[in-house]
Amino acid sequence: MKSSWYLLIILGGLYGLQELVLTLYYRHAIKKSPFYFGTKTTNPTQQFIWNGFLTIYVLYAVALLAEGFSLRFFGLISYLYPLQTLPAAVTGFITGVIGTLTIIRARIDLGTSWRVGIDRTTEDNLVTSGIYHYSRNPYFSGLFLFQAGLFLIIPSSTLLYALVLSFFLIGIQIRQEEEFLREKYGQQYRQYESQVGRFFSLNLSGHSTRR
Repeated sequence: MKSSWYLLIILGGLYGLQELVLTLYYRHAIKKSPFYFGTKTTNPTQQFIWNGFLTIYVLYAVALLAEGFSLRFFGLISYLYPLQTLPAAVTGFITGVIGTLTIIRARIDLGTSWRVGIDRTTEDNLVTSGIYHYSRNPYFSGLFLFQAGLFLIIPSSTLLYALVLSFFLIGIQIRQEEEFLREKYGQQYRQYESQVGRFFSLNLSGHSTRR
């Protein structure tokens, strides 16, 4: 369905726009690159995660080309035909938009503490307010919603592989970051960890502060 292709382009454009604008803004605000992945880390696990996400981006490009130009890449791409409906595509688009808005809110609430990867060189404060009052990992929660939305728009084997790989990589990255935050903030983070869920919690206690 060409309508699915257009929905995919719009959703991808919205995500790309926020990525460009917010990354440039925070790069200017902190006077250095916020990226600590890829060649900027010697941690083999972080390098593995980075390479994994590069693979996901390649899968996105393949899925986009396949849908836009009716390519099947020698039969390597298949589709879950029961999900190839307009209601599923619209549901995916809405899910993706919610995910993107969650990402934007997470980045704004984190402010100049925003980093891609683990930054062991900068002293900053633990953020527990805003959307972080309800989730310890709102960015990753939003990212998974965004990727699930892409799959619902175009339910191809390529995007299913990307979704499963992303879930695996996000899980590893979250555990790496949690270990780092326990080491950096000690009891302050452990208390926060005990009160707020990894992905979501209905937190009505009002305890959260931004320090």
